[in-house]
Amino acid sequence: MDKPFLPTEDPELWKQAWRHAKERSPVNRRFRFAAEDEIAEWNQRAESYTRKAASEASQSLRESILEWLTSAGALNRNFTAIDIGAGPGSFSIPLASQLREIWALEPAREMIKILKIRLSEAGLDNIRCTGEKWEEVIPERASWIEKFDLVFASMSPGISNPEALEKMNRVSRKFCYLSAWSGPYWGNWGKAKDDIWHEMFQEDLGDYPNDILYAFGLLYSEGYRPEIRFRQLESEIEEDSRKVNDELIGLFSQYTEITSREQGLIEEYVSHHSTGGVFSQSWTASQGFMLWRVDWRAMRVKRTAPL
Repeated sequence: MDKPFLPTEDPELWKQAWRHAKERSPVNRRFRFAAEDEIAEWNQRAESYTRKAASEASQSLRESILEWLTSAGALNRNFTAIDIGAGPGSFSIPLASQLREIWALEPAREMIKILKIRLSEAGLDNIRCTGEKWEEVIPERASWIEKFDLVFASMSPGISNPEALEKMNRVSRKFCYLSAWSGPYWGNWGKAKDDIWHEMFQEDLGDYPNDILYAFGLLYSEGYRPEIRFRQLESEIEEDSRKVNDELIGLFSQYTEITSREQGLIEEYVSHHSTGGVFSQSWTASQGFMLWRVDWRAMRVKRTAPL
């Protein structure tokens, strides 16, 4: 029998596709920072990230995700959960009120510091904060195999390869949730990053190398049946031009040395999109959201004898 055009039962194909996307990604190819530098960057961004996460749009999105989890039965007063890349507790804190216990996994110390302050203010005592990196967690050693009823990862940098995704399945006994960018224009500086990248390096930035498509395809090929949703995110920035200039220089320093040429390109771009000292820009990005059960898989039963 000929193989199907779409090999839905071939996990290796999806693993290879995901790895290939990462290998060919200009962002990954040019990235200059070590893991410690990435964490230092998140430490610097902790306060600004917390402010953005408190916006009305972010709050509305969180409420819709919590409603989805509730309707699916993923939130229960007897459940234990883990939040991978918890940040300042944007999800850990609202989740805590609906769970018996939640582990907040966050390697950036400034994020943890903010999270602990917010916990104290909220009077919560059922969140356990840990500074471990997801890629360094060994479930067997930590006694985490099937430990959690819900494994939660919202836009987490820690879920960046097939191994990280499969580790989520291993530590869950019921539900997993994952969200990630999909397609072009991802992150806080979607269009600006895309435009400046093309001018600076004379190449396209490309799509997000950890597009949620790869995680969905891998899970589906392994017999899981994730419920997947997408939303178009209308992003708009209006900020002081000098601040934007500094942040974009910091962003691109991750990929190249900032000489007078690079600085000039960024300054020219910011100036072109500024009026009265205020940078203004809008764009549309796409986010994907998945929820699946690890205790149910659609697997073909192998026949041991002819019918």
